[in-house]
Amino acid sequence: MTKSVPEHSRACRAERAERLKMALFLGRNREVESLLSETPDLGSDNFGLLCALFDSDGVRSELDSDPALAVAAVGPRRPILHLAFSRRLKARPELEEEMLEVAGALIAAGADVN
Repeated sequence: MTKSVPEHSRACRAERAERLKMALFLGRNREVESLLSETPDLGSDNFGLLCALFDSDGVRSELDSDPALAVAAVGPRRPILHLAFSRRLKARPELEEEMLEVAGALIAAGADVN
């Protein structure tokens, strides 16, 4: 039996995910860390967020299931642009290798860097 998630919980999570997306784009790194400390898997529901968070394991897993995700727009951008516009590296330079792994996975799956 699947557990039903109340509608307000889904709406709250979607709102927090949207805040996370904007915080990553605008470089609000404290807000990013705060949102992720409250809900560590917050980016897992959105492929663009997985890319922007440099979640190389999550990105590879999703691409293994559906390689077309590498070129499909997520909101107004393709995944490679979610990666490119993320300012997470500035606050977390130790994630450089993961960022490069995400880029490599996207390119291997057909993403265009131009």
